[in-house]
Amino acid sequence: MSSPPATGFYRQNFGVSTQRLRKISRQAKQFNIRVAKGQRVRLETENRTRDKHARLLAYVYLPGGEMLNRMLLEEGLATVFRRYDFGLKTDFLDSEQRARSRRLGLWRTD
Repeated sequence: MSSPPATGFYRQNFGVSTQRLRKISRQAKQFNIRVAKGQRVRLETENRTRDKHARLLAYVYLPGGEMLNRMLLEEGLATVFRRYDFGLKTDFLDSEQRARSRRLGLWRTD
């Protein structure tokens, strides 16, 4: 089975192995289920609402006002999409950097 292109990107740019990426993907899924399943979330979009693969680009807010996107970054369970600019890109990069500094999720070195 060949790896999707994203695994090469993570290996080359962040030093994250395919095996680690798969593990973090499962953890991110479980995190999303734990904090958002059954919740009524609010989606907020900017000017660009879809990417070239027709995926919805949105900020996801939980009922208490927490932003799920930022939570995933802070736990090291996601990375910032760097190709395009968006309103919270600098804030998201800061959240990602904090997770890296704390060696959480993708950034663990064990």
